[in-house]
Amino acid sequence: MKITKDKLDLLIKDVVLPFEKYILDNAIFKEQMQDDEKRAKHNIAIAKLAIMLLNDLVGAKELFFKGSQAHKELQISTQDMQKYLSIFFKLHNDWVAKYIEVDKFHKELMQKFDAMFAKAYDYEEDNFLMFDSEEIDEAIEKMHYEDHKKITAVEYASYEEILDDDLSSIIELKDELEHTLVMHEKIDDEFLVSLGRELHKLSGVLFSTSEFKDVGYALENFTSELKNLDLNSLDTLSEELAFALLSQMNEDLQKWIESVFIKQDAVDIHYGDASFLANIAQFSIMLEHNSSSDDESDDDFLF
Repeated sequence: MKITKDKLDLLIKDVVLPFEKYILDNAIFKEQMQDDEKRAKHNIAIAKLAIMLLNDLVGAKELFFKGSQAHKELQISTQDMQKYLSIFFKLHNDWVAKYIEVDKFHKELMQKFDAMFAKAYDYEEDNFLMFDSEEIDEAIEKMHYEDHKKITAVEYASYEEILDDDLSSIIELKDELEHTLVMHEKIDDEFLVSLGRELHKLSGVLFSTSEFKDVGYALENFTSELKNLDLNSLDTLSEELAFALLSQMNEDLQKWIESVFIKQDAVDIHYGDASFLANIAQFSIMLEHNSSSDDESDDDFLF
């Protein structure tokens, strides 16, 4: 199933980010999610799952089984997992119904996943996913991002004390990102080194802020993936896709820096979160399709 960039960003914004906020506020996962690096990995895992459910069912199944093993190690109850998975899949199903369509194939897919969840968590009843539960509906109702909670760039600048040196670094990084994109028409080692260096610098500054720590850790983890990328493992089509994804991320970061830190005209400083996470998740999925070895860092991904 093909999906446009705008729809993909909406998928992350409407499904992944609300669900991740719910998980972060939940007592069972709260201690685990206080670790910034684990939280960043969790965000990417859920983003990958949301995307894979549209076009890579094998990958979604493998990711689920990695997660289920981690849940057992954390001794999360079947009842709690039933609730979390029901919330995620209802969010995802509602999004598919709104922006794509729910066809016979999608309904059959949900039945197969339902049976798979029941088996993984030793659940003996017929329906594991509680799509008709008032409790699930109430939880989802509270999760959606509300306009009055959005933070404008002007408001953000009024309470975030960013050092002058850090602000100068961010502005310089916008120019460096633009230069990297202008100087390259295809992916090569020089492009990866330049982009990785710039993302590492940006993540370092974002770590020190109150609002963008998660973005910072996501970018830092992504930088590690770039360092480990072997271009010889990519075929021509994958090279083109990789360059398109990285170029899109570059452009998105440039626009975000300008809107939040330079012009300060952003009506929501977190408007770029979904786009960044979507690009990172897509890139990670692409690498997995081009690698015969498992990524050990995925082992602690949780749903």
